[in-house]
Amino acid sequence: MTKQPYELDHPLYPHKDLLEYHNKHKIQYVSPQGSYDEAYNDWYQLVRADHDISGAPKRPIYREVSQIIRLKSAGQDYLLISETLTGFDHENTPQPFFHTYGRYEKPYFRTVYNYDLKRASTIRSGGNDTIYFIKYDKSLIDTLYDCGPDDKDIELLVNVGSKQYGGRGFFTYEEFRDLSLEELGRIGREGKGMFTTAQTNIPMGTMISQLKAEGTSLEQQKLWNDFQEFTKFKQQTQNLQQPITTAENVNISTRKVKISPTDENK
Repeated sequence: MTKQPYELDHPLYPHKDLLEYHNKHKIQYVSPQGSYDEAYNDWYQLVRADHDISGAPKRPIYREVSQIIRLKSAGQDYLLISETLTGFDHENTPQPFFHTYGRYEKPYFRTVYNYDLKRASTIRSGGNDTIYFIKYDKSLIDTLYDCGPDDKDIELLVNVGSKQYGGRGFFTYEEFRDLSLEELGRIGREGKGMFTTAQTNIPMGTMISQLKAEGTSLEQQKLWNDFQEFTKFKQQTQNLQQPITTAENVNISTRKVKISPTDENK
């Protein structure tokens, strides 16, 4: 895995569908605070604008993917991609641009009628919809895997409801690519074999609350029963590791004296 050549579909920001939506309603697009719009435009001016303006040769652009997120929206599986795009300015100095790609905020509009002017117009009504636009596809994930860093794994995450599971090295590439979002969520909830060891970094109170909230299906009930057995096992292990107190030593020693054959002959 290493940086791979990237075919830039300009403009990345603002998204073409978002611009079309504004134009359709005849409302000027204004970059939201915190958007990638300005940073992307500055980067593009350095690495590609001279080609558009004067026909200068295109300098290559490379991508390095650091994170992939799988999630579901409106019943459809989508991807979010965190990556660094690296282009070169006219002096061949590398110019990086980091972004998380795959969604935009679509504002709500509503139509009002001006009775004095006898004219309808569209205005902002407040609020936004988050629109995801990279549909989950196994072949796309394979392509993204090839763009990962040389020195570490891509961070693989899944969003299931309000929970996020995963991390670097948590899911295998095959699991993340091939399993359903629900199956990945189950692996995340189970902690990938946390019941096989007496040590866990997950607070007991947190685990109990979460497992109780999972419901009462047969699979979930089994998970809860396994967790109870694990809790007992961990408590027994901790008890065995505790040193015997001084008072217990004295009592044991006394009992040994009482049953000593030598003392009984006396």
